[in-house]
Amino acid sequence: KKILVVELVAAKELHKSRDSQLDTMGIGPCRKSPQTLGSSSYGEDAPAREEGEAPWQYFKRLRRIGYISPLLMLFDRSIGHQNVFLTPQAPAKEEEDKQAIIDLSAINQIEESVLSQAKYTIKDLLRRAACRIHDYDLQRVHVQLFDEEKKNWRPFTKREAFLTVQALESALSASTQDDLENWAETLLNVAQTSYDNAAALLSTYYKGLDKAREFKVQFCSQYDREAYGMSATDLGLITALTGFMNSAHEGVITIPYFKQWDSKSEFVEFKMKDIPEKSRSIPRMWRYMYWQCVRAPCHEIIHSCQHICGQKMTTQVAEHDAYYSCNVLTLAVCGLPTCTFAYPGLGAEIVLASYQNSKRKLDKLPEGFDLKVYEKWRDSFGVAKGCWNDKNFGSKGDLSKSFEFIAGPLVTLEACAPDGKLILAPMKLQEQVKAMANTMFKKRDAKSHPGASEDAKQKRKILDCNSLEVEIAPRLSLSSLAIKARMDQLGGKIGKAKAIALKSELRS
Repeated sequence: KKILVVELVAAKELHKSRDSQLDTMGIGPCRKSPQTLGSSSYGEDAPAREEGEAPWQYFKRLRRIGYISPLLMLFDRSIGHQNVFLTPQAPAKEEEDKQAIIDLSAINQIEESVLSQAKYTIKDLLRRAACRIHDYDLQRVHVQLFDEEKKNWRPFTKREAFLTVQALESALSASTQDDLENWAETLLNVAQTSYDNAAALLSTYYKGLDKAREFKVQFCSQYDREAYGMSATDLGLITALTGFMNSAHEGVITIPYFKQWDSKSEFVEFKMKDIPEKSRSIPRMWRYMYWQCVRAPCHEIIHSCQHICGQKMTTQVAEHDAYYSCNVLTLAVCGLPTCTFAYPGLGAEIVLASYQNSKRKLDKLPEGFDLKVYEKWRDSFGVAKGCWNDKNFGSKGDLSKSFEFIAGPLVTLEACAPDGKLILAPMKLQEQVKAMANTMFKKRDAKSHPGASEDAKQKRKILDCNSLEVEIAPRLSLSSLAIKARMDQLGGKIGKAKAIALKSELRS
């Protein structure tokens, strides 16, 4: 524990200048404890409401993503909308004047975590907009606004709740794409900070990973359409240019060159190609890319560590560990005091997106994807034989058809809920990270493993991990539940008792 405190203090000093820049950009919302400052601290720098201003007009002027995002989930739910990637459709005319009601008993445990963690932010911002959360019945609530003419409280109608969702999306737009240059630099800083904190955590639990802290995050090269004579899509580079990559031998993590991502660019079009046109929302896409700049470095750092430990692996083995670690590290990083990009509920929001993405994939599995094979791969930490083609998830060169992009996200989601319940407690998350560092790296480090051999070309020891049985720490095992059973537990309704408890937390 003493070592961890020292590491975190050092990391905090390292990030002072970067955190200052993040706060200047307006995305570093207050993360102070409500026990010491009270709930008002979470919206302390929000704009003041103007006299006679409707709530949706007020919310449109918010600029911190940490204020906008939890409110967006709340009002989404009030009109029955659940998908974080899509914009909702306007309520039917006959529904417009009906009350916007949230059935808390019908939300899942991940949504419960978002609302519970962000409750002070939500309540404070509602108060500033002359709104409040109030009982509808035992397990349902509605958001009320104060009618200044009649001097009484009344519930939002579905039309008003929908206007609020639109206003929050407009606020997201103004916070992101309206100043693309600044927003791109913000995302770069978020990605570097996330990576640095993940490196500090992993190297705290295994000193052999200290070199991971030297890696830098940078933009990939700007795509020059004129020089290539065609689009990145036509050249087959669009997937690479919109993803996150690790060049371990150079000590570099690359993120997309977001400065080119104007609303009509092929990069934005590619990211939204699977979304029906009527449901597309560029502001929501940017919120997701913010989440990705937190989460993707927690995947890429595992590849950094594999390189540092001299591990020789096929794609199927290497990617298992990177995907497995992703959400766990993200949740742990988001809880650190050195991560000023994080806001209450951020980690759970990222997991919620992970759940919805995984559910979509699971509901439409491609031909040839066998869940029994997936579970065999999952439970062996990638080394079991007889899984796809035993090297690259069955790909024959076309990455878009690789089973990696189904198997990977599934294990990412499963890993943060080994017993079917999302791990949220900071100490438990750090225990998971410690177990991952030990299982994945300390026990398979070429520098100390008796099975390692000298590599003349690399001039260092290399350990072939492809046939090496993994000594899996019991707390990391996922074999107690099949994928569908774990998904059912994560996505199941929380029920009446938990709804009543959550209602008491949210009620103003």
